[in-house]
Amino acid sequence: VTDGFGNSAQCVQQIIMEAFDLNQVVFPGNFDGITNPVLDCSEVLNNPDLTEPENTGFPTVDGVYLFLYLFCSAAMNYNDEQFFICENSFIIYRTWRVINQCLANPLGNALEFVQTIRVEDADGPDLTCPEDETISVAPFACVATYQVPLLGTIDACSAVTYQVAVDGDTLVYNVDNEYILTGLQIGEHTITYLATDECFRTSNCSFTLTVEDKIEPTAI
Repeated sequence: VTDGFGNSAQCVQQIIMEAFDLNQVVFPGNFDGITNPVLDCSEVLNNPDLTEPENTGFPTVDGVYLFLYLFCSAAMNYNDEQFFICENSFIIYRTWRVINQCLANPLGNALEFVQTIRVEDADGPDLTCPEDETISVAPFACVATYQVPLLGTIDACSAVTYQVAVDGDTLVYNVDNEYILTGLQIGEHTITYLATDECFRTSNCSFTLTVEDKIEPTAI
């Protein structure tokens, strides 16, 4: 390079071209709760693309994706097998195959790896429990009757069912969720909801029901 005053300088750039080696390939990590966290089913329902390689990873060499122009002799594909666990929860076994097109027998020397991608309902249902409540015994009786309020439930991945327990004793399941308590003695009672989703994740919450004698005496 010479400038307008006749001063010149030169440099030498060294360019090294290396052959692609299958042993350099690094496959994407598993989403199995060990290498990477499992994918949350509610997030996958909102965005199914979360299970795609753009989000779960491609094979790389030195941190560079194989499908880029830097590796002209490399070629790859993948095949997914999906297995049902429970409602909206599943496992994907993604089989990656990478070949070097310059080898005499590319398929015979293909590199394979199975990536595990788990999509799971990791949490129990979200519950909205009733506030504590006070009721009275019935007239001409020292016990009370009470209809248990419906439980507010939210589970992004599956349906929720629940049972009711009173002071630790679980009532027989009612498909309509209509639980009527009879013969409640004066005092405090703990009402507990036991909720389960379709992936057998559980949650519970409780409130206190207080029974008092609020009936005014009747003069005879």
